[in-house]
Amino acid sequence: MITSLTKDQSRKGPNYSFTQYTANRGVLRFGVLPFLILLFLFPPNTLGQVTGDTFRGIPIRSENRCSSYSSDDYPYSQSVEPKISENQGGLFSPYSMRCFVSIRQTDIEHIVARSEAHDSGLCAASPQIREEFSEDLFNLTHAAPLLNRHEKIDKDASEWLPTHNRCWYANRIVEIKRQYGLTIDREEAGALSRILRNCPNVEMLIPTCVDEMPLLSSNADPPCIPLPPNLNLGEDSGLEHPNTNLLTPPGRVEIVDYSSEQSADQIGPVLLKFCNNP
Repeated sequence: MITSLTKDQSRKGPNYSFTQYTANRGVLRFGVLPFLILLFLFPPNTLGQVTGDTFRGIPIRSENRCSSYSSDDYPYSQSVEPKISENQGGLFSPYSMRCFVSIRQTDIEHIVARSEAHDSGLCAASPQIREEFSEDLFNLTHAAPLLNRHEKIDKDASEWLPTHNRCWYANRIVEIKRQYGLTIDREEAGALSRILRNCPNVEMLIPTCVDEMPLLSSNADPPCIPLPPNLNLGEDSGLEHPNTNLLTPPGRVEIVDYSSEQSADQIGPVLLKFCNNP
């Protein structure tokens, strides 16, 4: 021990004490454990995603409502909804992979919610930029009214994630925030990082929607589909119609599809019309 210490003293200098030697060996030994824990929590392929004050080039800041928020300051036209379907390749929700038969069954969904964007930098933007953001197809998709109005609402990725297409969703948030120069809070950055580090790709998965009805504008009259002549839908038919509302003027039946995710006031008027005398 004396010989070993003497050699160390010769390397470190005459003032290098036994106490300093022992302390340094302890730092080397016990300093490895925190490093291994960090390596486990943040694998090498994610190092650099959240670094200090940025996440993938997006500034990390706490949300800041620098001016009052009103949805009226972020207007968009309902006429954009058919364009959403064309842009994403069908009338469906990437969040649930659910197909719809009409845009009357859906809400226009902002991937980065307008109030979230407001608190992430657009509170200082011009009215023109706010409207551009609200109608940007890159930030729009379809969602069932229940999901849009009562589940996701204005939540960010640290508070809500879709059942399907999480990799696409997380990457799209990053791209939108970059595009509009928005900020991101540390909780959301962590949530997105945990998703993206396990993503083989970030492409949207598209469901197979069979027998899709043509897209209808909000004022279009749905097509009249012939019914078999021997089908009885009258009050004496003995048939039960769960999830439907039947209105039976002479020669015509109108059906509204009230799925388990939606209520009548969320969908709106008639979706499909059937007639025995088209």
